[in-house]
Amino acid sequence: MPAASSPSPPPTGTGITKLTNCRLVIGHSLTPSDLFINSQTGKIISPSDDTLIPDVTIDLHNRILSPGLIDCQLNGAFGFNFSSFTSPEYIKNIHTLNTKLIRTGITSYLPTLTSQTPELYHSTLPHLGPLRPIPTPLTYTSSSTSTASTNEETDRTRTLTLIRNPHHGSESLGAHVEGPFLSPSQHGIHDLSVLRSANSWQDLEQVYGHSNLTSGGNNIKMITIAPELGSITTLIPELVSCGIVVSLGHTECTFGSGPKRGQDGDAFV
Repeated sequence: MPAASSPSPPPTGTGITKLTNCRLVIGHSLTPSDLFINSQTGKIISPSDDTLIPDVTIDLHNRILSPGLIDCQLNGAFGFNFSSFTSPEYIKNIHTLNTKLIRTGITSYLPTLTSQTPELYHSTLPHLGPLRPIPTPLTYTSSSTSTASTNEETDRTRTLTLIRNPHHGSESLGAHVEGPFLSPSQHGIHDLSVLRSANSWQDLEQVYGHSNLTSGGNNIKMITIAPELGSITTLIPELVSCGIVVSLGHTECTFGSGPKRGQDGDAFV
């Protein structure tokens, strides 16, 4: 979730934004309270803590402060389609979409690609991944440096921090690839000519690209498949191990004839 819409704090500040005079959605009630947010990570620090000293205080004048919406399937918006790749306009169009989308209440989303050729997946997916953590400067962890070498990584540690810029608007959590492993008889708007089956992990890599599937790349967050095609259900556990949510759709299977939901790791229908 992006940080509060306030200027970034100076390097010597606390990095805290205080939202005051607001009503929070807690349980089934609207509760008057203040809210403290880390302006760099966007994370809530505490519902109410008078000991925190903020860099910025924003008076919401009794407005309701609610969680942002997460859209799990956004094919595009404001005249832009994620499945239409043109370089270098593609990145610029994503940034424009993000700044407009935040005004609708959607703070995070999965940019969704319909069934496409491998070439288009390889071109678009590197731009649709989530925000990458940035390593902080190296710091010593040993209490004594008399025998430690300043060049040894073992004496130092790095932490990874997500640094968000609230002015960039909504953010991607990773792409949703809806296809091309879908049933031809249930293709909907998907192009029949690019639909296919998968029988091995290499088939998935050939379509999406190796780096887009691995947990290190993490550009893909969700995949929609028709479970009756090829041997794709045998690949579900490996997809899940890479942090990819598996959804069943555009399929000829019924609830009775298809795999039991969740049995292999699939979580959506």
